[in-house]
Amino acid sequence: MFIRVINSKNHKYIKVVENYREDGKVKQKVIANLGKLEDISEREAENIASKLLLLTKSKKAVDKEKSTPSIEELDRYNYGYVVYKRLWDRFKLDEILDKLVEDKEIEYDFKSVVFSMVIDRLLKPKSKLALVENKEDYFYINDELQLNHIYRSLDILSENKLNIEEALFNRNKTLFNISTDIVFYDVTTFYYESKNENDLKKFGYSKDGKFGDVQVVMGLMIDKNGLPIGYELFSGNTFDSKTMVKVLDNLKKKFNIDKVIIVADRGLNSKINLKLIKDAGYDYLMAVSIKSMSQKMQEVILDKSMYHGILADKESKDGLYCYNHFGYYNDVTYDEEIEENGEVKIKKRKITLKEMMVSTYSDKRAKKDRYDRYRALDKANSLILNNQKSSLNSTRSFKKFIQKHTKDDNCKEFDMGMDWIKIKAQQQYDGLYAITTSNLDLDPIEIIHNYHNLYKIEDSFRVLKSTFNTRPIYHYKEHRIEAHFIVCFIAFMLERDLEIRLKKSKSFKKYTITPNRIRDALNSLELSKIKVDNKILFMKSNHSNTQDKLKFAKNIMRFLHIKQLKNLSTKEDILCLFDKN
Repeated sequence: MFIRVINSKNHKYIKVVENYREDGKVKQKVIANLGKLEDISEREAENIASKLLLLTKSKKAVDKEKSTPSIEELDRYNYGYVVYKRLWDRFKLDEILDKLVEDKEIEYDFKSVVFSMVIDRLLKPKSKLALVENKEDYFYINDELQLNHIYRSLDILSENKLNIEEALFNRNKTLFNISTDIVFYDVTTFYYESKNENDLKKFGYSKDGKFGDVQVVMGLMIDKNGLPIGYELFSGNTFDSKTMVKVLDNLKKKFNIDKVIIVADRGLNSKINLKLIKDAGYDYLMAVSIKSMSQKMQEVILDKSMYHGILADKESKDGLYCYNHFGYYNDVTYDEEIEENGEVKIKKRKITLKEMMVSTYSDKRAKKDRYDRYRALDKANSLILNNQKSSLNSTRSFKKFIQKHTKDDNCKEFDMGMDWIKIKAQQQYDGLYAITTSNLDLDPIEIIHNYHNLYKIEDSFRVLKSTFNTRPIYHYKEHRIEAHFIVCFIAFMLERDLEIRLKKSKSFKKYTITPNRIRDALNSLELSKIKVDNKILFMKSNHSNTQDKLKFAKNIMRFLHIKQLKNLSTKEDILCLFDKN
């Protein structure tokens, strides 16, 4: 084992290196990184050298043990949250939170408590109780954190959801200097490992397949950059299409958005929703089920001779495809409640919407459609061969290919067989997809690209569910469930802002930027609290198995103009650095 000096640009780095033999060849591995030569003082060098001698158990070291300073690691902290502290300040969240409590008398640091919850959600998601028990994981982020502080802070957050969303939305517009003309909207579910219902937690259709657990429904809005605009929570038994009314109301009142195109999947494409969107003064761009269209419309879409243009969509990775487009009138019939002679009656109303339809065909999508159908047919055939008649009551998609052959008039006795007529009918739709819009000024290619960007909201749900561990939700009270999602929303805003900025930077072109990679990198930034005689110092922890993560994290700090910490620092030095951010 020996000391090696590495020259790199304008600096010299000190490493402890050890020789070892592998396959008959002598190789070297780094035991420890001691940092820049100019950052190590004479006393620090003596202390490090003495400690190394002591660890080798050399006789000289034992003789000098009494004169060697006592070095002991007392604790270890994460300081990677300094990156999100910079973004927290960028969004002026302290200022936003101050306004929420300016008329309240509270004896604890509200901003610090909320910051602690957000950072924990970003870096090491866990329950609120576990956060209090492990508050020492972070470098002096909130020494006074208590569980009752968290609960009181959640109560304040739940009362101010609209104010927080509006402030962040306006701050986003200022930072990015953009006008919101496209809003992507979709709905998902978050389940509880519980069977107990209340006004918000209900049994419903689970998008996660957890039909035995209660859940809440979330409708999320993001802009064309992928940044969240706002969200709404609904009871767990709310259908996707029923969420649109509240969302449209908030876009008008809360965000003061006058002109926008709402992009959504076909699960939200109901006739009443189309009417609501137009009544609000907005346009829509939605997928539509080809199979549910009139025979005349289907004939136009299925006519392959009408397709033209060859496009390559890099973002959707859908390969080459061609498209067809045409204008048409959509007759929308809906129920309207009116009062006559003191009684509420339902009357049928009809309006006509002028729309543009763009249908696309892709060989790659056609191949996937065929593959999915073959898998479904295999399952259906297995069910028929094993005479599993009870499985026809399930919600499995493959049962649509099975036909019943009844033996009596009561349909109690029946045989099963493949429905070849339906199977053949399905084949004609392979590779086809249709999108409708009320904005007739949009170019067909622009329509296609805008719809393909809907994947950004699906990615947002994935991040919320996996990276942030929004589930499991430990709160029972409705307003605290709401507050939990506010914390997740703020965390998501900060993470997505950082992710987008890194992806746009030329300095990070060689990296694959993902939320998990960012989190792992920032978690590798650690400080060891060491006691040298009676003096407390902090040393950066460098582990050989985290070098790639450390390098990535330090590049993020440089990108945000955050000063790097020295190898050895006092508490005051580090707190001063954090305050400057």
